[in-house]
Amino acid sequence: MKRGRYVLCAILLLATGMRVGHLCHCFWIDESFSAALATQNFKTIARLSAKDVHPPLYFWTLRLWNLAGLQLFGTSPAATTIHLIDYRLGTRSAPAEFLVSEQGREPAVLADGIHPALWERYMLAPLWFLRLLNVLGALISIWLLWILATRLYPDKPGIAVYGCLIFACSGFAIFWDTVIRSYSFVAIFILALHLLWPLMPGSLLGRILFSTALAILLFLSYLTSYIALFFLPAYGVITVLQATPSRRWAWYVAPILLSIVLFLLFWGSRMAYQLGLGPSAGALSLTSFFPELLHNATVCISLFWPLLFSYAPWMVLNASTSPILYHVVFFLFAITIGFGIWRYRRGLSTSDGLVLSSMLVPFLVPTVVDALRPGLLPLETRYFYPILPFFALFLAAGLLEIKAAILNRMVKETQRKKST
Repeated sequence: MKRGRYVLCAILLLATGMRVGHLCHCFWIDESFSAALATQNFKTIARLSAKDVHPPLYFWTLRLWNLAGLQLFGTSPAATTIHLIDYRLGTRSAPAEFLVSEQGREPAVLADGIHPALWERYMLAPLWFLRLLNVLGALISIWLLWILATRLYPDKPGIAVYGCLIFACSGFAIFWDTVIRSYSFVAIFILALHLLWPLMPGSLLGRILFSTALAILLFLSYLTSYIALFFLPAYGVITVLQATPSRRWAWYVAPILLSIVLFLLFWGSRMAYQLGLGPSAGALSLTSFFPELLHNATVCISLFWPLLFSYAPWMVLNASTSPILYHVVFFLFAITIGFGIWRYRRGLSTSDGLVLSSMLVPFLVPTVVDALRPGLLPLETRYFYPILPFFALFLAAGLLEIKAAILNRMVKETQRKKST
């Protein structure tokens, strides 16, 4: 037990070092929207985040984090309070625009939000400090993944070790954990829900508290990112895999329905407005739907490689810049996936089913929706950040299978030499 804690602490220190070392990377344009909202009150954040494509919970948290940073580091003497009056979502042809009112000045349009070059003019903590909030979210996610892995595979501690290492060292995770966006925080809620899901108590009071906690976590996950909605079908699969008695299904269905109702009451009209910001729906025909669906499925399969090697330290790992290293790593990547699938020949355990469903089922909703209305839910890698922890566990199981195969071959070779 103590050894496991030491290993976890070492992984967390490694993850912290890799992310802190990347805190000062180049500024991403979408962070300007996050920074602008961090200076506003809660009501304004809710109103303006509705004009973007994100729910408000992460931005509310960011506001509190920014206030803490201002207390720690102070502000520039030239800093003024800005009031965001309106916001227009950016497109490929036109940048985002903020209509702002600064103290003592007429309202003006601020193109592309707030950039680090203008940071000292506003009531903002340092950029690295605002990004540090996501690093904290990533460390919590790694910790929760460790707990989940040790619970799913108590007799295979290597899966927890390798899985958390893969998550900690993923270039994709390192990059998105060091931008001012909500991705690591939605992973916290997803992993917490997976930890809570099988823990239904036997008493009536315990079940009521259990369902209430589920409803609250589900509701908060939707308010953090719409990505959490993609996991709803996966929760149904997990409930079936647990062999949940039919009389207990209501204790799972009720919190899911309650969380959706609460979310629609609180944010439904704003989400409908956000969906309307997407491209207009074209005429749908079966002849165009099925090819688009097949194309989307292919895109989803191709997203697993960039979940590990698309950004940060490993972003140079591609066929054009490092062809030899790229092909070697890709071969090892493919072999690991192959062994991860091959291990299912012995049967699919409940734990394996949970990992697979959480890794694959969330792709279903955006795949189908984007085929029905192309562009409404774009299949971009960063939107599937919460899938990475489960993919890491899948790869970890594959690595253990490779290790077992190598050791088995070595033992057989040793026995053969002794017999001769």
